Amino acid sequence: MRLYLIRHGQSQNNALENIRMRFQDPLLTPIGEQQAHLVADYLLTMPDTPVSPFTKPEPFNITQLYVSPMRRALQTAQPISYAFGLPMKIWVDVHEWGGMFLEDVDDDKLITGYTGMTRSQIEEHFPEAVCPDNVTQNGWWDIAMGRESVEHAVMRSIRVVLAIREHANSDEHIAIVTHGGFIDSFIKALLDQAPRLAPDLFYLNYNTGVTRIDFNEKPDKLRITYLNRVDHLPHDLRTV
Repeated sequence: MRLYLIRHGQSQNNALENIRMRFQDPLLTPIGEQQAHLVADYLLTMPDTPVSPFTKPEPFNITQLYVSPMRRALQTAQPISYAFGLPMKIWVDVHEWGGMFLEDVDDDKLITGYTGMTRSQIEEHFPEAVCPDNVTQNGWWDIAMGRESVEHAVMRSIRVVLAIREHANSDEHIAIVTHGGFIDSFIKALLDQAPRLAPDLFYLNYNTGVTRIDFNEKPDKLRITYLNRVDHLPHDLRTV
């Protein structure tokens, strides 16, 4: 099985000079929209990198497309969905660290939780999306949680790793459109580095950076083929 982790395009929050003014569920910027279309075209039309000098390039040939329920991830996945003719399967557990929340501008200990997009809103704006049962008419985030704890985020990453390992002996090429923080925590969980936190070690991914991980016939055997690939982006569109 081949796994592609794809970070979303540049969001409104990524472009902020003052992160304290962040949006709880930001949209892509015009640059982010360009990045999303460029990564979709690249995945569809360009060959993937050979795993060794003795193997030939081959198509990405994505067979399953999963996506975070956050707007910026859905917007990024949409051109990929169109390109490959695949539904976008929402996977709530691959949302960004912290969940849906805002901090008070004057007191970062005051947290307000938000529900996230409702099932109806997703179906209206992203008809290619397939919603699981935990995306309801009340949204997908428990506002009582406010901001997700580190412990909860680590356990969520471990759940996703365990779910992915179940496909290790398949021929699937799975793409997950997700977030920088989640990609970092997923890789740490995969490599048994969890719960090591970002200040100590961080796997950086640019907006629409692509990471490839190959799983062999045994779930405990894998190859980190490449991290944070941005060949599809000209230098002036490479953003963090």
